[in-house]
Amino acid sequence: MSSSELILGKHCDFADHCDEECLQILTPYINDIERTLRGKHGNVLHYRIPLVIRSICSAYYCPHLDNRLAFKDLFTRNKYPQYDHFLIQHHLEQKGHCQIYYKQCPSIQRIILLLSNFQSYLKSRNYSKDAVSPYVIYKYYRLPQMLLDVQHIKQTHPKSFIKFYIRNNVIEFKPFDDHDGCIDHKQHSHMMEEYEDDLFVDATQHNEEEEAMKEYLMSMHDEFIHHQDTKQQLKQSVMYIMDNNAERYVFALLGVLKSVSKKLFKNEAKYRVLDTTNIHVVQRLLGYDGVFEFLSVLGFEANTAGNKLICQHQASMEVIRNAINVIDECAAERRTQLNANRTTAANNTAGSFGGWEIDKLLVVVIAALIALLAVIITGFVSTSGLV
Repeated sequence: MSSSELILGKHCDFADHCDEECLQILTPYINDIERTLRGKHGNVLHYRIPLVIRSICSAYYCPHLDNRLAFKDLFTRNKYPQYDHFLIQHHLEQKGHCQIYYKQCPSIQRIILLLSNFQSYLKSRNYSKDAVSPYVIYKYYRLPQMLLDVQHIKQTHPKSFIKFYIRNNVIEFKPFDDHDGCIDHKQHSHMMEEYEDDLFVDATQHNEEEEAMKEYLMSMHDEFIHHQDTKQQLKQSVMYIMDNNAERYVFALLGVLKSVSKKLFKNEAKYRVLDTTNIHVVQRLLGYDGVFEFLSVLGFEANTAGNKLICQHQASMEVIRNAINVIDECAAERRTQLNANRTTAANNTAGSFGGWEIDKLLVVVIAALIALLAVIITGFVSTSGLV
């Protein structure tokens, strides 16, 4: 630590930002050392441990300090967290401005930081037994405020590209990494089975708020990092496309959508822009019902001029794979259904020809025979001179 940092008191409040669990250990320990020093030197005040030293010790021993200081920095920029701050923000916020400048949205910034800290928690060796709260709460920012932030994002920023923006800011994006640089808490739990004794925690160690917070964060992690709801959205979009466009165009259209999806694997800017004024793009892709909805799930949105669809934030590998798999699965199901319908129609046609069509033919033949017989009888009578 430099002398200038000491003079500025840059680290003097570290102890204030340690979580309560750590302070319960650190404070008595530091106080005991101070009492020992003063006892050896006649209780002289000069041997009191300065606040800056206390803070440095706290910073050294508290594993959550970096996470909590990151919250401090964020809240310092976006108003210090007071009890009324969140109520004021969520009731008086101008949604129009927030939608346009989503990167400046305080709720999005807080959720990015919260999930980043939660990633650190998941990476810790003993996360199954450690408290999660030191990583994700700060002063008045607790579970109710998290719920308000997520509610605001869902209402004001419902598009998929917002989730991709959040995710890409939480993790270090690795396009060809199987896990995309993110932690899967389910797989991580499986890896921890060798520490099975650590997984069974006395319920008294965590209060109800802690358990509720952990459960909700797991759910939030699935939604914003793993995007587990996108597969169902993609399937609904593909089914809508197949049901609302002419059958003769559907499979070619699905092929184009699959090609667009596969190109996103390359994470190159040219593959994340679609020109809506290009006649070939319109004829092969954008001119069909339901295509915009499918592309929106992948993160494509219209620009201000409305002449391009742009995927501003790269979708995760999992989302892209889901898009390709959904297209293949739905196309295969529809082909199977169409083949079954054709087979049924053919059987019905054969059955019809062997049923009421034959009866109709017999009636015609009998009628013809009766008419022929009548002609023969008439001729016979005329020849015999009976008439």
